[in-house]
Amino acid sequence: MGVLLLRLGDNTPGSDEGRMELIKELMETCTSLTERVLALEEAKTAQDSVINILKLRVKRLEKKRGKNFITYEEEIV
Repeated sequence: MGVLLLRLGDNTPGSDEGRMELIKELMETCTSLTERVLALEEAKTAQDSVINILKLRVKRLEKKRGKNFITYEEEIV
């Protein structure tokens, strides 16, 4: 992802070309950040799914073994 740098003197305040270039850079940055957020949300959803599956497996093992072992949560308390 590119970094948006605003430098004084590059474009005159009345320059339509300068404003359009700045708007283009801002839109590209916004699009890039939006894509990154969506990718992170998808990764979180996938991780949540795996975590829930693992929790279910732990519960099944605890039930099968009759809770003869200490779980991580019990160690913390």
